[in-house]
Formats: sequence, structure tokens, C-alpha cells
Amino acid sequence: MFRPSRFAPAGTQLFVQHHGNMHMDGRRMAGVPSYFQSASQRSPKDMWVPLPCLTFLVKHQAGVFLFDLGCCKDWKTSWWPTGIGEMVPYDDWTPEQEFETTLRRNGLSVSDIDVVVLSHLHMDHCGNLELFDRTRAKIIIQQAELDEAMRIDAPGRGGYVTSQYRDFHLNWQAIEGDKDLVAGIDLLFLPGHSPGSQGMAVNLAESGLLVLASDAAQVAANLDGHCSPNVYDSIRWRQSIEQLKRLRTEHDAFIICGHEHSQLANLKLSPEFYK
Repeated sequence: MFRPSRFAPAGTQLFVQHHGNMHMDGRRMAGVPSYFQSASQRSPKDMWVPLPCLTFLVKHQAGVFLFDLGCCKDWKTSWWPTGIGEMVPYDDWTPEQEFETTLRRNGLSVSDIDVVVLSHLHMDHCGNLELFDRTRAKIIIQQAELDEAMRIDAPGRGGYVTSQYRDFHLNWQAIEGDKDLVAGIDLLFLPGHSPGSQGMAVNLAESGLLVLASDAAQVAANLDGHCSPNVYDSIRWRQSIEQLKRLRTEHDAFIICGHEHSQLANLKLSPEFYK
């Protein structure tokens, strides 16, 4: 069971990068009773909700780390054959929010990245993976996630778009379970949403423990136990939620959900940063 044991070294910076929003029927994210119609209240409710697309950049004395890679610019072309573009369009972003543009604002380019940690291989978390084709960056993924994604036939299904992760020359580093990455940065195995979902914990001396949950907790309602109907394994999903809740209770962790729009108001967004 993961317990944060040490802080990241002085000078470590965590940047939250917002790349615009997708949209989806909110009932696919969490089974919240108030979302549903009832016999006494049948008026339609607008559940077409914005889902922020986030990536995370950590500048650390051991290197430059990225957690997740967001959505691709050509989503209309690459997602559409799988049907996912109709269900979750990436239709609210500006050129200033593009992945490479946000890196440049932080004084970096793709060639400066030492390690990319992918929470999982759904289309909205690995969308810029092709930029790391034939680069030196290590791409860290859970073995269970890599195995499942590579088994899927093209063009993909269930959030996997095979053109976004297959047939590139990548420096895959597959792991199994939790991993102490470097001082103050740990990877947490949080399966359920997908077979190999993982999160990243960054323990900062000033800001405290930040847990990047990705889609282990897609929205805040998930942390209250409201399961989304699109999970791969609901039992393991609930176990992962319990681990996140334990970190919040026992270690005062700040849990950053994968797609909770309301949390944007409470986040320090790049160029601000946590330290």
C-alpha cells in the first residue's frame, strides 16, 4: 500500500497544463442520482458537460517529466472511425492551448522531455504520443495497459484509437504495480477505469501531496463513490477509489481528477506552478 515517504527536492515545480475541453453526456462519467429523470420530474436536463483535457509537467533535478499527453489536433480524422468522436468531441480549444505551445511557454520542447508517464492509452491521454517517435524519452506505462491496448484491432474501440499509440518507435518502459520513480514522485497502480490505469503522486515541501488521478477518478462525484458506467472493471475501480480517498484522509492529498471542470477554478494553471 502506497505511503508517501519523502519530499521532492527543493526547486521542483509542477505545472498543470489545460488544453481545452471535450464534451460528453455527464451521466457517462458518474451515476449521480440527481442526474436522472424520475416519475415526478421528467423535464429534460442538459447533461452535455465540458471535460477539461489536462497534462502535467514536472521540472525536477532528476529530469523533466510529463504525465499524460492530452488530445491530438486531428481528432476529427483519427477518432471518427471508432465512433468516439461523436460521443466525446474535443471541440473547445484554442491554438494557445495546443500541447507543443504550452511546452514552449514553459521554455521547453519535446526534445527536452526525459520521461513521459501515461495514465492509460485512451485517446484523450496519449493523443500526442507520435511526437515522441524516435526520441530518447522513456514512455512509462503499466504492462497490463500496454498488453490490452496492443490486443485491440484497428481502428480501435472503447476509447482506444490504435493509430495514436501503435507503430511508432517508442522507448516503452512497462512496469507492474506501484513504482518509486524519483525522490518525491511515485506512480500508483489504479486499475478499474482501464486494465492498467495509473496515477502519479508528487510530494512537494510547500504544496504538499498532489495526486494526479487521471481517469481513476474522472470527476469529483467518483470520489463520493458514484461509479461511471464506462469502467473496465467496477470492483477494481472501487478499490482504486478507496486508495485515493485514503490518501486524501490520511495524508491530506490534493486529488486532481481527470476531467472535473469545476476544479479548474481551484488549480494553479500554467504558467503558475506548485512547488
